[in-house]
Amino acid sequence: MMIQPLVENAIRHGIERASDAGRIKIMARIQADLIIIAIEDDGPGFTPTQIRTQLFHGIGITNTRDRLLQLFDGSLGFIIENINPRGARIQFEFPYQNFNQV
Repeated sequence: MMIQPLVENAIRHGIERASDAGRIKIMARIQADLIIIAIEDDGPGFTPTQIRTQLFHGIGITNTRDRLLQLFDGSLGFIIENINPRGARIQFEFPYQNFNQV
């Protein structure tokens, strides 16, 4: 349920704004001692202003980030970026060891 708002954002602000059919990709993997979860869309991507402000002002992104920070005691990596040739990615990562204790 933690990624639901991020997937909804990918639909609403990503592929819904594109004129053609869109794609959302959800990925999860364990790398070393981290769990990495990413949501990508092939919409138009973020503007430079959106990249600077989404992490602090977007409701879905902010709520998800804050819940994960609380759940994993501040041990959270969070990345918002555009991908080539078009689209956006939101990725978060947290220690696998902490995940086992939840």
